[in-house]
Amino acid sequence: MNTLMKKTCTLALATYIIAVSIAPITIYADTGSNTTSGNSVATYTLLEPLPCLNDGTQKCTDGGIVTQVNFADYVRYMFNLIIALSAVAAVLVIVAGGFKYVTTDSFQGKNDGKKMILEALKGLLLVLCSYLILRTIDPRLVDIPSTIVKPLPISYQKGVTYGYFDQLASEASKYNANDRAAVLAREVAKKQTQDLKNQLDIIDEKLGKIYSGDAEATQEEINSLSKQRALISDQINGTISEATIQNAIAIYNAQMRNVVDPKDEVTLDTIEAYLNNIQKVNASTQEQLNKNLNEETPEQKEKLANEKSYSEARILIVKYEHFTTSLDPKAVDAAIAKLNSLKTTTIASITDKTRRDELTSAADKAIESLKASISTDAYDGGVMY
Repeated sequence: MNTLMKKTCTLALATYIIAVSIAPITIYADTGSNTTSGNSVATYTLLEPLPCLNDGTQKCTDGGIVTQVNFADYVRYMFNLIIALSAVAAVLVIVAGGFKYVTTDSFQGKNDGKKMILEALKGLLLVLCSYLILRTIDPRLVDIPSTIVKPLPISYQKGVTYGYFDQLASEASKYNANDRAAVLAREVAKKQTQDLKNQLDIIDEKLGKIYSGDAEATQEEINSLSKQRALISDQINGTISEATIQNAIAIYNAQMRNVVDPKDEVTLDTIEAYLNNIQKVNASTQEQLNKNLNEETPEQKEKLANEKSYSEARILIVKYEHFTTSLDPKAVDAAIAKLNSLKTTTIASITDKTRRDELTSAADKAIESLKASISTDAYDGGVMY
């Protein structure tokens, strides 16, 4: 009979361990689970509904069912289930022990029956007192989290470091775009990022102490710190994104000024080089925004696209107007057609009405100039004088 008791206890213990171990797997088994982490508490859709627990923690009525629970509620269900199964097992063992006691005439048999009853009562008492025992040892042992794993601090930088601002400055210098406004914008963004990062470090230190057990905090306090951290991280990413976009715009404008207000001789080859620079910088800027930072906001995306289109259109208007030989009527007609196409594509895509009207007027003047220049020879050899 001692062997039977050992097997029964071993089976009950194994059942408890397995049940608690597969709890999170059972929760995640539903591919349509609904998870909300705005307040750091995740709810999961169960494959099979559970009966309502009338303990004040569930928003349900007696006799009803629950289709969604968080991890803490699910473990509570499992704990209650194990206690119920233990109680049923204890009753069965007590009945078996009593039956053995009354049906045997031997002294040893009666002792075995009484021993079965006493052992079952001890086991049931141990199960019922398990919560009290764990809480007496350490209250944290029965503090069931609302999520399976507490959220860990994640670096806001996503691969971006403070050296990133130096990279922006280096890129601007490469295209001679380090004017005073661009430098000032980078310095302001760097200072804002440093201030926000200092605030983030303070929150990370607090969360680190809470997660390591060196400090105590309520779930509400943890949620508040997590929300503050997320907000500051978004502000940092937004600041760096804006600095990246402003740097690209400064380069666009520098390439445009090289053609519209040149200090050196401008040729068709240099114009093509400036247009290629704009395309190259735009591609690298988009890569940085998508790879290392949060995706730009619709407003930032619109601003970047407008500035790129504006710079390209200004350069192309100069190209078509001043680098088309007036001795070739077909070339003039082709240039006029390209200017009309520019008006309906690149210029029309600019959402800023003032700039769109400015470019439309410039294109119209270029078209009139080309028509009037057919009989003159003001330009020669593809070089603007």
